[in-house]
Amino acid sequence: RRHSTGIDKDQMLFSTPVNFYPSGDENIGKRLTLQAVYQDTLPSGSALGTVVATHGAPGSNNDWKYITPRLQQAGVRIIGVNYPGFGYSQDLPQLKHDNVERNTFVEALMAKLGLQENIIFMGHSRGSENALQLSARNACKTVGAILLNPNGLRVHRGMRP
Repeated sequence: RRHSTGIDKDQMLFSTPVNFYPSGDENIGKRLTLQAVYQDTLPSGSALGTVVATHGAPGSNNDWKYITPRLQQAGVRIIGVNYPGFGYSQDLPQLKHDNVERNTFVEALMAKLGLQENIIFMGHSRGSENALQLSARNACKTVGAILLNPNGLRVHRGMRP
C-alpha cells in the first residue's frame, strides 16, 4: 500500500492523502491535498485487472455493495472511489465538484495506488460521465468501461455534498 491507512477492514476502506490540481492543469490554480477514503478489495492487485468504480451524486463506494462481492469472488480488484465530500472523503470549500476535478482526483488516486494497466472504469448515474471520460483519457491503461444507469446526452448537474 502506498502510504494508505486501513480504517475499516470489514468494508475494506482505506485512507490516503491525494494531491491534485482541481483545474487539471498544474499551470492553472494551486495544487490541493485532501484526505481520500476509498474501498480496495485486493490491495495487492489482481492479474485479472482492476475495476475503478465511480459513484453518482449523491453516492459513495457503498453504491457497489451488491457488485463488490461478486467481483471479489471472481478475483477482480475493485477500487470504490469516494469523490471529495462524498462517503468519508474530505471536502474542501474551494472545490466546484465538476467533471474536471472529479477526473483529476481519480487519476491522482490511481497514480498513488500505482494502477498502470488492465483497468476497467465502471460508473453509475452521474459517475458514468466520469467513467467514459477517464477511459478515454487513460486509453493505454483501459481495457473496458461499464455504465450503469448512465445519464443522457445532456449535461447532468449532480448534487453538491
